[in-house]
Amino acid sequence: MKGVMRFEKRGKLSPRYIGPYQIVRRIGGVAYELELPAILGSVHPVFHISMLKKCIGDHSLVVPIDEIKVGDSLSYEEEPVEILDRQVRKLRSKEIVSVKVLWRNQKVEEATWESEHDMKVSYPSLFEPANNELEGNVKFIKRTFEDIDCVLQSWLDEHVKKRERVDFVDGSEENFIDVMLSMMSNEDFIDGYSRQTTIKATALSMVLVASDITSIHLNRVMDTLLNHRDAMKKVQEEPDTNVGRQRWVEESDIKDLGYHIPKGTRLWVNTMKLHRDPKIWSNPDTFDPERFLTSQAVVDVRGQQYEFIPFGSARRSCLGITYATQVTHLAIAYLLQGFNFRTPSDEPLDMKEGIGVTMRKADPIEVFITPRLPSVLYKL
Repeated sequence: MKGVMRFEKRGKLSPRYIGPYQIVRRIGGVAYELELPAILGSVHPVFHISMLKKCIGDHSLVVPIDEIKVGDSLSYEEEPVEILDRQVRKLRSKEIVSVKVLWRNQKVEEATWESEHDMKVSYPSLFEPANNELEGNVKFIKRTFEDIDCVLQSWLDEHVKKRERVDFVDGSEENFIDVMLSMMSNEDFIDGYSRQTTIKATALSMVLVASDITSIHLNRVMDTLLNHRDAMKKVQEEPDTNVGRQRWVEESDIKDLGYHIPKGTRLWVNTMKLHRDPKIWSNPDTFDPERFLTSQAVVDVRGQQYEFIPFGSARRSCLGITYATQVTHLAIAYLLQGFNFRTPSDEPLDMKEGIGVTMRKADPIEVFITPRLPSVLYKL
């Protein structure tokens, strides 16, 4: 009984359990004998009912037996694995410094605040500047992925429940998750992965790629406009004319801004040579957006005319075309309608490319911005 009590870490930490183990027999009215593995041979196998818990559904509360280092006294010590946060409480005559500690067998939300001094004395390696920096980054990445996976799982669960409704009509799919669910059964495995994993992985790829490329694209658009102020002024005149300055531009206004893109148009990343070919483009290195309103007004941007394929073409075209065009158009419209921009020295921005395959800028944009709309529109 005494040894078993120490399998639960009491105090500020939530209890954890090992097992499950087979019940061999009941002893009296309040105790059971369990079939324990050989590694627990020194533990008395009879337990009071208060020390047992039915096989639980939350597997995060179950500690793998091979991770528990049981001492001769049949107890084990919970070990800290990471410092999550630090805070200083100032009193009249001193300061009390605390650190938020993540323990080995605990969840992040169960991290505890401990005295920094005590932790430094007991676990100095946690405070070494270069201590397992890569491992810390890996842990952060894993926690971030777990958060993203929860969001993806909620999307998938929402669509699965919708399909289970009595009034659901097969063939009434609304988006790609619905389509993938209709094309795959629970028994389908692609390269060894279940339907659920395949759908979540596809969704994650689309979100990450679309977000990354779109953010870089917005950055590049603003860079180019800042280096061509006359073009920026002309672009700002469009929302001023079609929307006005008494409200923010909305998605429904986009159809009235810029040149018309026919329904079904697709975009993808272009190759540098195609877009710099002087046989096709006059003055290819000159920033001339008006060319798409005049001499090149009929150019299709969704891969049908290969001199201009910003989003690729055919089966390998970008899956995030719709996302990118909608977000980019609306975001740029917001920025140019709501603010004036200039560089600190009024010099052109450095367009030098950084490391990567998506043409990130080597240096971030630094600009001064001033509002163009009534002040009431800037209140959150």
